[in-house]
Formats: sequence, C-alpha cells, structure tokens
Amino acid sequence: MPNTITNLAILAHIDAGKTTLSERLLFLCNKISAMGLVEEGLATMDYLAEEKRRGITIEAGYSSFKWRDRSINFVDTPGHVDFGVEVDCALDCIEAGVLVISGVRRIQTQTYSAWHKLEERQTPTIVFINKLDNIQADVDETLIDFEMAFESKPLVLSYPFFDEVKGLHGVIDVISKKWVISEELSRNVEVKEVPKSIRSQIDKFYNEIIEFCAENDEAALNSHLADEQLSTEQIFNILSIELKERTFTPIYTGSAKTMDGVRLLLNGMRFLVPSFVEHQNPRAYAQVLKIRNSQQFGRFYLVKAFKVLVSSEAMNLYKLDGETLEPTQSVEPGDLVALICSPNFRIGDEIDWNGKVVLSGATPTYNPLIQVQIEAKTVEQQKELKKALEFFLESDPSMKLEYQESSGTWKVSTIGEVHLQVLIARLEDEFNLEVNCGNPEIQKLEKWVEPQLEFQFESTWNENSMSLSFSIEPFSRQEVEWNYYGKLKQEELVRAVMQSAVGDFARAGFLGSGKLVNARINLSNLNITGVLVPGMLKKLVLDGLNENVKPSQIILLEPFMDMELITPEEFSGKITADLKSRNAKIQGIESDGKYNWIRCEIPLVKTFGYTTWLRDISQGRASYGLQYHDHKPQVTRG
Repeated sequence: MPNTITNLAILAHIDAGKTTLSERLLFLCNKISAMGLVEEGLATMDYLAEEKRRGITIEAGYSSFKWRDRSINFVDTPGHVDFGVEVDCALDCIEAGVLVISGVRRIQTQTYSAWHKLEERQTPTIVFINKLDNIQADVDETLIDFEMAFESKPLVLSYPFFDEVKGLHGVIDVISKKWVISEELSRNVEVKEVPKSIRSQIDKFYNEIIEFCAENDEAALNSHLADEQLSTEQIFNILSIELKERTFTPIYTGSAKTMDGVRLLLNGMRFLVPSFVEHQNPRAYAQVLKIRNSQQFGRFYLVKAFKVLVSSEAMNLYKLDGETLEPTQSVEPGDLVALICSPNFRIGDEIDWNGKVVLSGATPTYNPLIQVQIEAKTVEQQKELKKALEFFLESDPSMKLEYQESSGTWKVSTIGEVHLQVLIARLEDEFNLEVNCGNPEIQKLEKWVEPQLEFQFESTWNENSMSLSFSIEPFSRQEVEWNYYGKLKQEELVRAVMQSAVGDFARAGFLGSGKLVNARINLSNLNITGVLVPGMLKKLVLDGLNENVKPSQIILLEPFMDMELITPEEFSGKITADLKSRNAKIQGIESDGKYNWIRCEIPLVKTFGYTTWLRDISQGRASYGLQYHDHKPQVTRG
C-alpha cells in the first residue's frame, strides 16, 4: 500500500495570517472543535506564554490531521525574522510547503526569505493568497507581484468572487468551475454555479491550466488537440507530477478569517503534494529535527521516522499536537513523533533504534547580531541558569553562548532584539529563573582598510628566541585569510599553532568591538633559536599583531537592516521624519490612498525599542518587518 503521510510546513511573513490558517485547517478536519483567535492568545498552535503575549509564533507548532485519504503532519512556522532557525528545522522534515501571502501587503521581506528557503531545497510549494476579505486587498496585484518577484509560473486554481455589497463572497474552484461559499466560522459550504460576471476570467485561468497540462503530458496534448476534455483526476495527476519538479506554482486564494478558500486549499494538499519516500540511509531509523522542553516531561526530541518505530522502555514515543504529548505505541515511516530517551542527540543526527548516532547532523551557520551580558540574581540559581542556557544553545543553533570568567556572567548572542527578549522571558516562564540583564549591544565588525602593513617581530626568553615576518593586506571577503610562506620544521604543529593564534586575534578583534574581517595575514621567515615551544610561538604571533596594528588601519562596521513598514496614511509623516532621525535611508514610499508602505535601510541599533514607539504613535495600527541587509561603516555612536 502506498505511503499516504505528507509532512507540510506553512510559511509566511509575520502577520500574513499563517497561524489563523493553521487553526482553520485543524477545525475543518475535526481536529479541534473551536477556533482560537491569535490576537486573544488562544490559537492552538501558539502555546508558549510569550507567543500568547506577543501574538506571534516563536516555536514552530507541530500537529497532524486527516483529510479524506491523506494523513498530513503540518508545521506552523514563525514569520518573524528572529526565529528563522525554526523555519530551517521545519524545512528539513517536509515534503511540501504552503507559502501564505497577504493580499493586502503582498510580497514582503520574509515572503522572499521563505520562498528562497523553499527554492534552495527544491521543495514543492503551494501559495495561498490570504486576507482577501480586507477592503484593501488586491488579488490581481498580488498575482502580478508574485510573477515579478519569483521565477515560477503561477497557475490559479481558485479565485475570489467579490459582491458589491458583501465584499468577498466565496471562492471559485477553477478546475470544477464551481462557486464555493463558506459559512463563516463553520464547516458548512454552499456550492453554486459560477456567476456570469466572472465566467470569462475563470475560463481564462482554466485554459491556462489545460495548456500547461498539454505542454507537459503527451496524453493530455492528444486530448487537447482532439477537443476532448481532461478529467479532474487527469489534471491533478499531471499537476502533482509537475509540482514535484517545481515547474509551476499552484495559487489558491481566499481568507482564513472567513474560511473562504480554505477547503479548496485542503483539496490541493490532498491531490497535489507528494507523500514521504523511503530514506536513502538503510541504517537510519529516524532523524532528530528539534530539541524541546516540556513542563510535564522535560527534555524531548522531535524526530522524523524513516522506518516503522515501536515504543520501548528505552525509546518512548509520543504524538505531538501543539504542546500536548500523547503516548503512542508505534508510528509509520514518514511520521513526525516526539521521542523521550536517555541518549543525547544533536539536531540533524540520524539515529538507529538502539539510541546510537549513525550519521551526525551538520551544524548550520547563523549570524547573531545582538549580544548581552546576563547573570542569575542569586548565587543559588547560577547552576540552574547554566543548565537552562545550555539547553537553549542545544535547541537553537542560531544563538551563541560564552561564559565570562572575569565577571561570572554569560555573554548571550541572538539574531535580534525580539529573540533576546523572548529568551529572557522563557528563562522565567519555563525555568523559574530571574536574571540581571545588561544593555543589549550590536555585533560590530572591524574591517581592515590599510593597503599594506609589513613588519618583523621578535621574542626572547631565557636562551631561546623567535622572530617572524608579518604582512597584512585587504581581503575581498568578510573574513580573515592567513597563510605561511616558506619551509617549516614540524610543519603540522607550527601551522596549527599559527592558525590558533590568528583565529584568536580575528575573533577578538583589535579594538575589542567585533571580529576582524576583510584581512589577509601572511606570515614568513620564522627563525627559532633554541627549542620550539608552542605556547611561546602562539604568543609571538599574538603579540606581533597586537603591538603593530594601529586603530587607524581599521574601520568599524555596524549591521544595517532592510525595514518594510505599513501605516495608515495619517501617521506617515511623523513616522518618516522619525525614521530619518534614526539615520534610516528611505528607499521608497507607496500609497493606495489609505495606507502607506515605507521601505528603508536602517542601522539595527536604531531599531531598539522601535516596536513600542511605533505602537504608541500609530495607536497600534502600523507594523513593520526587518531583514538583515549588511554590515556597513558605522554611522551611530557607541
């Protein structure tokens, strides 16, 4: 019997209605009896205290449902840029993705980011254009923006119908040519014939689908040439094959809030997205996707099964629904399941069912932009703080952690301000820890700008001495490259010591403000009188660099962000003036007469506390998103 399990992630820019859509899917499939509102902190998939307080997704929420003959595990991923690691972990376990796009704000920064993540992994993707109940929404403009932004052919499989009085009033199923009207906050629908006013538009979309099928399937081409109509089953079979190859993007439309179009989207999931296929590593029984913490069970792993898994005394299986863990005796290949066991695993590890790692997971690279010093408020809580921070480090590869021996504090580095605030709040909510927290600082970089610096440095101790020639010059990439030129005795040892010294110097930076970048350090002419002492050689390299490099040879770079902001027009003047006072470079302002879309580039440090300011000045009606742009020469002080 073919595998009918599909793992599917829902991605979007923040506030595109992704979690509301997740709630509607669970309701339609009878997984929940009532739908919670995100703004009231009652959404099933947002269970962390901070998620309820902020009204955003922080941890990817995992759940499952059945729709007709398909079993679907789905992941509600965060839309906020600070929690991109949750998106990355989710994408490692899925067969398909649903990208939710707001019909009001259209293509936004995290829409691009989500699309490119899906594209990199060649993940089959369905698009759902949401929020079409909003009077400011424009489905046609969103379709145009999609086609311009992404190199993918869109095929519209459902299209909204707008009534002059009621606004959005149902969605047209393009393939069946039926008008599907959903009863708000209900599972009931009414099916009618397509209204005359929109038939020509629906015929156009239908013909585009048929032509696409004919271009990609010989039997469909023959039927088309013979004026024979393709059956719905034939159409979906061809589209499902082509979706695996990402030769097109299915477009569904509607409003999660009013339920319009959600049922048709479910049918798209059923007929179009691929099921789990057998994993290539025969020794692997499962892969670790995430490490989580439960108030009831403590630490557990979320894994994807590659084979039939049976719960045992050592390897305990639980089905995960939001925050609920329910014991289960076994799961099928392709399923997602929580695992509680004594062996320690890392994210990405492929494991057998004896608790052994058969293939270690690769650690992805992230670029934390903010750092802060924290410490426990009491001596008694220091050990507990260490355990909690180490858990977060294991479960979140995008943060960094360093213990400061001199001060007894922890330096925590995070992707952004919200990431940091959430971490501090979770220490209190989940681990009952209170901490003293310093002021957040941005992660600067020290860029080498001197055209050429050459010098020789010598060190003497007892009857031994060493000398070494240095040359430092600009390097095109944002890193430090080094090499030694010439012959060496004990070459392997000497090169390892030199690499360690140069690495330490680069990480610390000369000014102590950030790591050194854009520098090539060339070493040569190592002369040793007496014996080779590795510790003294490392000291020679470090002292040579620290005593000869000058502050004037380095400039500081600070992180700049791309900001996308939407505001009612009445607040636009004050907001634009404030952005300019924050050293923001305005790149464009668009208006539809009621709302303004402002795009700018802004120093990250100038966004600290901006959420509160914007909420106050706009009465909570404006919002924004950030995306890392680049490190550029510092324009702010401190």
